[in-house]
Amino acid sequence: MAGLVIDFHVHPYFNHGDGKSFNWRDYWSLELTYRSLKYLRLNVGVRRLCRYFEERMKRRRIGICVMSTFYTYLNGVVKAMAELRPDLFVGFCNVDPHEAYAGRTLLRLVKAEGFRGLKLHPLHQRFRPQEAPEIWEAASRLGIPVLVHAGRIWKNDPDYADPSHFYDVLDTYHGFTLVLAHMGGNYVKEAVELAKRFDNVFLETSGASARRIMYALEQLGAERIVYGSDSPFIPMGDPVQEIEKIKNLPVSKREKDMILGENAAKILRLPK
Repeated sequence: MAGLVIDFHVHPYFNHGDGKSFNWRDYWSLELTYRSLKYLRLNVGVRRLCRYFEERMKRRRIGICVMSTFYTYLNGVVKAMAELRPDLFVGFCNVDPHEAYAGRTLLRLVKAEGFRGLKLHPLHQRFRPQEAPEIWEAASRLGIPVLVHAGRIWKNDPDYADPSHFYDVLDTYHGFTLVLAHMGGNYVKEAVELAKRFDNVFLETSGASARRIMYALEQLGAERIVYGSDSPFIPMGDPVQEIEKIKNLPVSKREKDMILGENAAKILRLPK
């Protein structure tokens, strides 16, 4: 897997800003498509999305994207992309943590519908991880990776996305891999301390400064860091800046290869 770049954090939206700004017109036009059109039209839209991402991935030498969503109604789009181009996309589903049978829903999405992992957004979905034990029990039984948003977006946001909430979860449920997006965001120290305690915790790099990434590298080593872009939202719709940030770190090529793809390949259990 040496040299393979895997983007662990991508969302199924168009953005033609190419590093300049996020195009909200594209976002809302696609939202309206997802919400209102029937399957045939949606399927056409998915094919267009696949072509769009394939072209961008080739330009940036990205081999595989983990396609995820924090809206349950987009599960069908992610599934369709992964089924249409399994060579390019690994699909992570979303479940509603407030749903009475969220664990059963996750089991069905993985076993029956072919999703390879789970994406949750405690801040957007307004829950603390320890409040959703059924999800973690199911994820542990399945042995899947779980990508979770970490960190505040706005200054006055509640603490839903503080990685410290995962101590109780990980003390109880051991079978899944936890990937903290944005290296914990403004909770980077809490994210690092959690990863020191639990070997199944990884930190994802999107939106994090080089200084924060180096801090995590010094504390945990390169084997616990995975590259992600949060495209099309960070940075302004184009992952190239996030890739260059990793390539410019003052570490060895071996460590960069681990961050950019090798660690993710192991988490996803990709064939060698």
